[in-house]
Order: sequence, then C-alpha cells, then structure tokens
Amino acid sequence: MNSSPVQRLMSRRTRTLLPTANSLLRPKIVESVPEKIAEKRKKAKYHYDHGAKELPELHIGQPVRVKPSPMDRERKWRLGTCLQQVAPRSYLVDIDGRQYRRNRRFLRETNEPPVTTAAEPIETPETTETAIVPEIVPTVVQPNIVQDNNAPVPSASVDSRQTVVTKTRTRTINPPKRLADYVLK
Repeated sequence: MNSSPVQRLMSRRTRTLLPTANSLLRPKIVESVPEKIAEKRKKAKYHYDHGAKELPELHIGQPVRVKPSPMDRERKWRLGTCLQQVAPRSYLVDIDGRQYRRNRRFLRETNEPPVTTAAEPIETPETTETAIVPEIVPTVVQPNIVQDNNAPVPSASVDSRQTVVTKTRTRTINPPKRLADYVLK
C-alpha cells in the first residue's frame, strides 16, 4: 500500500511543519483498501506458517510424554496417559493419578507402556467415578470440667460458652485469642 493509516482515514495527508507541496495536501480517496489489507495479511500468514505442520491427533488411553512446566525443577518430560480430547488441540492427561489439561503442542507420543495404578482407575468419558475427599469436621470442645461420680454437676454457674475447635489430620485449629470475648456459633 502506498498510503499511511491517517491518509486512509482522512483521505488526505495531514499538515506538518516539514515543507510539503500543496498538491499532496489535497483530498484523494485511496481505492480498494480492504482488499489490499486482506492480501497483506494472507502474505504474512503464508510466511508465518511456512515451517508449521499439523500434529496428529492422540487416541484415548495412548501413553504420552508431557513437557515440564517452567516451575518444574527436574525439567523431565513426565509419562502420562491421554484420557480425552477436550478441544481441537487440547487434551486431558493423567499423570501419577492427577489430571492435567494440556495443549497438543506440549504432548509427545511415546511407545512406552502406559503407567496405571491399581488403586485409581483411569477415567474415560463413558465411565466417570468421583473420588471421596475427606471433609474437615468441626468438633465442639467444652471447657475443662472435671466430673467425679460423687461431686454434683454445676448447672448455671459454669460458663455456657463453647469453643469451636476444628481438627485436620495433623493439627488442631484454634480460634485466635482476640476473639475470646465473642460467642462463636
């Protein structure tokens, strides 16, 4: 194209401090701009796609190697199994019992036998099984009251507030001390 974007927008050259002939400042409509832009984009696409090739599609259950993420310190391609095709170039891959969605560009076919664990079945689109996730169950702990068989049980004199303590597998989660004046429900 022999015109700038401002020439195509305003149908003339814009004024400038540089000396310019008056004939160049007269309005002149630039013809066939959309066709020229489309031709220019087509040419750029041809050169961009010159060395590109289409990757073959993967099959369900096929063993693949997955490119490591930039955060992975080992920098090794990990062995996995293709579970399903999510989009035209996107696949769901099972690696060590975890599922990842990866672009076809980051997956490589391999002739290695697929790795399957006996504890976890491979999910396919036909059969989906959900894993049982342990829940965090809050337990209610009453204040330290020592009860003897002979001693009478105090009824109204004991503080009726209860503290909520949540337990995980390894540690007990206590509420912060600054919330001691509030009643937690």
